[in-house]
Amino acid sequence: MFEMSIPKGTPAVGDSVISPYGCHRHWWTVLPTIPSSRSSRDWWAAPEDSRATRYRRLQRCWMDQTWLKRPKADAERPHDFYNPKCGIFALCRTWELFCLFHPREFLPLLLARDNLDLPETVEDCCWSYEFKDDATGKLVDLTLHAQLSGGADLLLAGEAKFGGDTLKQSDRDPATYLDNEPFRKYVRRRMLYIVHRSYVDRVKELVNSQGRHSIITWEAIYDVQLQLAGRLPAAASAIKDAITLNAYDHKLQIDTADLGPVPEANRVIDRCSRAVENDDLPVHIRNFAAGLRFHVTARSGRLPEPPFGYLKEELSCRDVHRHMPQHMSDHVEELWRLD
Repeated sequence: MFEMSIPKGTPAVGDSVISPYGCHRHWWTVLPTIPSSRSSRDWWAAPEDSRATRYRRLQRCWMDQTWLKRPKADAERPHDFYNPKCGIFALCRTWELFCLFHPREFLPLLLARDNLDLPETVEDCCWSYEFKDDATGKLVDLTLHAQLSGGADLLLAGEAKFGGDTLKQSDRDPATYLDNEPFRKYVRRRMLYIVHRSYVDRVKELVNSQGRHSIITWEAIYDVQLQLAGRLPAAASAIKDAITLNAYDHKLQIDTADLGPVPEANRVIDRCSRAVENDDLPVHIRNFAAGLRFHVTARSGRLPEPPFGYLKEELSCRDVHRHMPQHMSDHVEELWRLD
């Protein structure tokens, strides 16, 4: 397991959020859902649960120096996690919004978008990004392990394609993911292709897995999250703002009439402030609202006061990769496992 000692960082209020390459300078300005501490886990997890923390599953992405791009001599050179044009940026931002909802709510709704019915209740789930099968070297964008009522397990392996990305030849056979050693113990396992709406027909042409895969669009994820936000009336407005901002940022193919206008920053900040101060809301929702308030304020281009104390010690992208390099070998840790 990856261990680290975190040196003191120096993020300063007023610093520029975006680098000259159009990338975020800090991992925590990327996300509308920021972990409230380095030790916080999924809110539905039992107190004694030992699953990976939210910080850890995200850290594997933002600390990976193999995703640094050229020019090599420039300390501010682009990194995929911090880059709004890259798929891992979109995947982490979008999927982490599911942290707001219990898996028994979001997972059946999402899979139903490709006509996959889950007869059991989803009791728990955990996921990770960029898991690597050590034997084959296969890198899985999203791995999700769900525990269902009656003791059954479900393993989902996700390949996410963003923007103009296309399926490589090696991505077209779900067996190259699902039949790798770490996944074989789970009888029920399924491939998810996460793509833009316009690419669905092409995926259907390229992939023939005899019922081992589903196609989920980015637009369907948006729609499911928006539907679930409506079940939390006291915080629905702030959550819908986060989902809508994400949809606009990633240019999802949703009619503007359905999407609604771009949420106005001051209004979002006001809604978040009211949610933070609402003692009747669950703690994880109040923490989300504090993080979203920061996220929206940071969109002005200057770093505001961090919403959680530990962020004051977090390093910028350039300093992470100078002092705390992480390599692809770390990706073999099975952060997604519940058992």
